[in-house]
Amino acid sequence: MKKIRFLFLFICIALSTKAADPLAVYRNDLDSIRDSVNWINETTSFFDTLKKSHTSRIDSLHPYGLGYKGSFPSSTVGKSIDILVEASSGVISNDGEMQIAISVLKADSSIFWESKTAQHSRRCLQWPYTQQKFSIPSNLVTSDNTLLIYFWNKEKTTISYIDDLKITFEDHASIQKVPDFLEKKYLQFFKNPDIILENEKFKVQIDSITKAFIVLNMNEDTILSSVKILFEFRNNYFMDGYNEPVLLEKPLAIGFEKKSESINVNLRFEFDTATADLQLKFNGLAGTITIDGNIEIHKNNILNRAAIVLGYGVEIEKIIKETSQPVGPDNKNSFWLKNGSIVFKGTQNSYISDGNASLSSFQLSTDKKILLLNLDYYQDHPSIYFPRMKKSRSASLDHSAKTYKAGSEIRGQFKLRQIDTLHSHLSLLRNPNGFLSSMVWTEHADFSDIRTQRAVMFGSEEIVNVDSARGGFIGHGIPITKSVFYDNPTKEKNSKKDKRFKSLSVSIKQSPDFLNMLKQLKKKDFEICLHTPDPYSTKRELAEEAMKFMQENFSSVNWIDHGYDNSSKSNREDINCDGLDSTSKYYMSDLFKKYGVKYNWSSYYEDNGTFASTSFNSFFTNPYSGWDESYAAPEYFRNPKNESLISWRTTYTLDPPDGSLWSYYFDDVRLNDLVQSKGNCILHCYPARVDSTNGFYSFDGDKIVINPEFDKVLAKLKRYNDENKIWLTTVEELLNYRLQLENVEIQYLENNRVVVYNNNEAVVKGVSVISASKSISAGEKNIRLKKDGEETIAIFDLAPKEKLILDLR
Repeated sequence: MKKIRFLFLFICIALSTKAADPLAVYRNDLDSIRDSVNWINETTSFFDTLKKSHTSRIDSLHPYGLGYKGSFPSSTVGKSIDILVEASSGVISNDGEMQIAISVLKADSSIFWESKTAQHSRRCLQWPYTQQKFSIPSNLVTSDNTLLIYFWNKEKTTISYIDDLKITFEDHASIQKVPDFLEKKYLQFFKNPDIILENEKFKVQIDSITKAFIVLNMNEDTILSSVKILFEFRNNYFMDGYNEPVLLEKPLAIGFEKKSESINVNLRFEFDTATADLQLKFNGLAGTITIDGNIEIHKNNILNRAAIVLGYGVEIEKIIKETSQPVGPDNKNSFWLKNGSIVFKGTQNSYISDGNASLSSFQLSTDKKILLLNLDYYQDHPSIYFPRMKKSRSASLDHSAKTYKAGSEIRGQFKLRQIDTLHSHLSLLRNPNGFLSSMVWTEHADFSDIRTQRAVMFGSEEIVNVDSARGGFIGHGIPITKSVFYDNPTKEKNSKKDKRFKSLSVSIKQSPDFLNMLKQLKKKDFEICLHTPDPYSTKRELAEEAMKFMQENFSSVNWIDHGYDNSSKSNREDINCDGLDSTSKYYMSDLFKKYGVKYNWSSYYEDNGTFASTSFNSFFTNPYSGWDESYAAPEYFRNPKNESLISWRTTYTLDPPDGSLWSYYFDDVRLNDLVQSKGNCILHCYPARVDSTNGFYSFDGDKIVINPEFDKVLAKLKRYNDENKIWLTTVEELLNYRLQLENVEIQYLENNRVVVYNNNEAVVKGVSVISASKSISAGEKNIRLKKDGEETIAIFDLAPKEKLILDLR
């Protein structure tokens, strides 16, 4: 399997790419070069007779050496940045080390601090080059915050020297960007339009020879400046399967017509593999621009991407992320958005994206002024596959790209709506009842015992009834998504992981006590699902028996893969293995449908390490929400091999070595960051696993109890839930609500009025919208209001097909 593709190789290459030009550079050699007025600790300098120049000395009397304290350079504000600190350095003593520290201050309080070892020589006469790189997310790079960089000795007895300090500010290296070949030079401008179509709000100029056109408003603002089609195909799922991108810049044909208030432009792009038909409608009455794309595939292909490429001429006023957080125009990064929106600002009117739910996603490059409307994009539905091999090798293939047969069609729509420049903007919160953020605990069933199960659920192994719980998840009223084994036919023993446990890995079929506990948990709104039917590859008969039992007893709709790997023993029925392969004896898709399984866990990001370097300061969201939005990291998505399955993802495993770090990971700083970023965190963990170092439980003599520090964390989380800050829920409830929100639409009217429309066939409870307006009213309908800083949140229920008009003031 030499062709097995390991995605991290490409990630490393992408991360190593540097911006051609730095955003800013500050130098200080303590003699003739001094690029900033914000240097600190220059008084530590002395004249080095060997070098004939001044040098900063760090010793017991001067523990901090030359550094910088001041504002972020104006060119970096609003951006995610990398800061490269370079210097000549030396250390005399042999018993210590010198560190480079960086801190971000808000007023006088440090909101971030990190320190790294400075490489150095222990020989006095050598002055080696040293460097360290630090990354700071855009939400900290503000004009209000202060940047502090300095050298210091970890041990007071150490003597160190610093000279020729250089601080370089660069754009943060991102994994996914708008493709580099889509440069401005590809944007199609023209000078001699021979066809001009106008209505009340738009003017379309067409060059009938080149078939190019631009779209302006009546103030001559250029809204759209070009339209192209981008394809990225593959020959196979291996490393050598990638083909060169195909960019269709010139349409084969262009047609146009004017009907009352509507101007319609039809474009056809074609090559041997596919035909793309675009219809653009410019409605002068409604003030909308609608782009409908329809692609027909002519040959069987593996498709990485099919996208409409749009150039735009107006400026960005605001980007509203999926979390409803606004990003200002100073942020010049690339963005990946699914359910977010963009606000463009013209001379007298603004244009807000509306109705993009039918797209796979869309991307924005603010420096290139390009919108990429992805009709299908492989990173919007990541999928990993472990091929069957003789041994477990953790070798996988990226199967994210969909396979299309000849005759297949791909459709999508994007819409811009003209609104008054002063119109207040409204967006949907992702959570019901005004919750700003959400957290889901998902338990994986490996190597657990009924004693550890009771300890983490009830507080102690001695407690067998939910009503007697005095701690744990039940004691604090925190529901979780709990995966279990239905059977353990191979008699997997817990002693394999911890010799103190002589029991079999607990399963429903072999432990009546465990089944009794699960039924009690279900009554407390816990979600119970399979962690595959048993610890190893499951025969179809047992799989059907297990799914039928789970449906009848727990109404299970979820599936969490367990033993995915290459060995024939490693749960080949997994979705990551052969479970979706109709030619395999381990095929499960028909059983998923028969027994109501509609959600499944995706291990893609964890197994590929895609976001191994995008966390920040141990905060909960990963990729960290403060980085720019160029990362394609959908929270949930339709499985590319079976679109009736909704996959949900985790990006890391929460597995503390003991109980000492609970107060660190779940301190108020990190919990408040989750709330303030309106983030979502789905935790992948093993609370009842028998490994004695996992930190979820402790031994009190011979008795197993919940770890007291972990129990404090659960108590704190319950308080955040009760204060309406963090929605503690299950995967099922989270996805049920998210999918309902996909059919809740926002439509802008005049005079700061907005329609919220429920296109579902069911009631949506606790719909929550947020706006910078001071108040929100809904006529006679009773709505609840709450404040989030300067913003207002309105909460209400929507009946099926109900249209609610909100007045924003």
